[in-house]
Amino acid sequence: MNIFVNLWIKKQIVYLTRTNRMGTICPIRNQLQDAMGYSLFEPQKAKEFMYDVFSTQQSNGYIKQWHTTNGAPLAGIALLEHCDGPIWVVVCGCILVNQIGDADVLNNIIPFSDSGEATLLEHMIKALRYISKDVGQHGICLMHDGDWTDPINGIGRKGRGESAWASMGVMYAAKLLKELLNNIGDTCYIDEVTEIWESIDKAVNSVLWQDDRYIGGFDDDSKPFADRDDNNRIMLNVQTWALLSGAARGEKREIIKKTIKKISGKLGPYTIYPGFDNWDSRWGRISLKKNGTTENGAVYCHAAMFKAFSDGVLGDADAMLDTLLRVTPFNSDNQIRSNRQLPLFIPNYYYSFENSVNYGRSSCNYETGSAAWFLMTVMEELFGVKSTVNGIVLEPNIPEKWDNISCTRKYRNSVYNIVFKRSFNKILVNGKTFNEKVLPYEDNMVYNIIYGLS
Repeated sequence: MNIFVNLWIKKQIVYLTRTNRMGTICPIRNQLQDAMGYSLFEPQKAKEFMYDVFSTQQSNGYIKQWHTTNGAPLAGIALLEHCDGPIWVVVCGCILVNQIGDADVLNNIIPFSDSGEATLLEHMIKALRYISKDVGQHGICLMHDGDWTDPINGIGRKGRGESAWASMGVMYAAKLLKELLNNIGDTCYIDEVTEIWESIDKAVNSVLWQDDRYIGGFDDDSKPFADRDDNNRIMLNVQTWALLSGAARGEKREIIKKTIKKISGKLGPYTIYPGFDNWDSRWGRISLKKNGTTENGAVYCHAAMFKAFSDGVLGDADAMLDTLLRVTPFNSDNQIRSNRQLPLFIPNYYYSFENSVNYGRSSCNYETGSAAWFLMTVMEELFGVKSTVNGIVLEPNIPEKWDNISCTRKYRNSVYNIVFKRSFNKILVNGKTFNEKVLPYEDNMVYNIIYGLS
């Protein structure tokens, strides 16, 4: 795990970000999330890649999911209109600013693709405004040709289908932006961002909750999908993002944890369960994929990382570590002899159809946002060493079986060497007792910290 995090995961992130996944036609969600992972250890370099993407946003706040990096005309899937682009502008923009640790970054000027320019903060505000108003009759965000799960392209082909995941993505984006605005003492946009979160939350909890899960949304004919009447199918992302966004509260959080457990196995959580065996015209392209592969019911590692991150939000350290380990090539229940995966990167999925000879087999495809979310989950949720515009905040969530562990984190121009000890009950910074929430910062300093976990 130590070598994997410190060496191989970083190499995977750097490769994916710098080479644009070896492609010239690409979705901005990939570019932004790869650069998000890069920002955890090279924030200034990551900023360059993110700004290139932000400059493809239109002045009305919309950003097209697919674009070309070489000026070639769009073709094929790139012609489709997905709904989730603005979500990633806000989510990854907030994370970038926190990793750089400087609120002045919000004032950087970035052009729009059609006309004019604006600050990074205004780019994010416009993105949030656009998608929060692009809703259907239930107040849920319109899906159009798809959301994060590209092959679910049938639900909204007529322009009326609504996506639960996208709505929760808007809520999570608003949540991150509100936290950032609170940290910088903003008084201009915070009320608007709060109102957006509350309006989407009201719709989500009014029409999407069903007994033991949040349903997937509504199709063009206003019929629910991924609910009990839809083959009792459950979408993992909808449940995990309900936790991340704050939509799920009170007893719903515990109910969702049990629901996710029902659709998890030795390889990890299944993206959709059950998967599709035959063509389903309502769902679209996802049903053409082999059951147990990619988004059609596989352990799709990107979605599994959202689950691990939500474990951290819930404070469940053991579940978080378990999920992290299950997507690695050294999962004790799916070792290299069966997964056939080089122990050098996280693949995009593991084949999950249990009755197949391919069960447990890795896709061996290294092009995945899993690496970025894996690193962020380990650093900011497991170790709890969180970078903010106000400094490093320590909120560790260490598994019980770890008694003495350490990490090193750079923040701006200084270095923090942190040791977590189970049999210790103080926080020491350079030998002195420390009781503040935010760690001290001065330029070009080395801080040696002991954090007592008892």
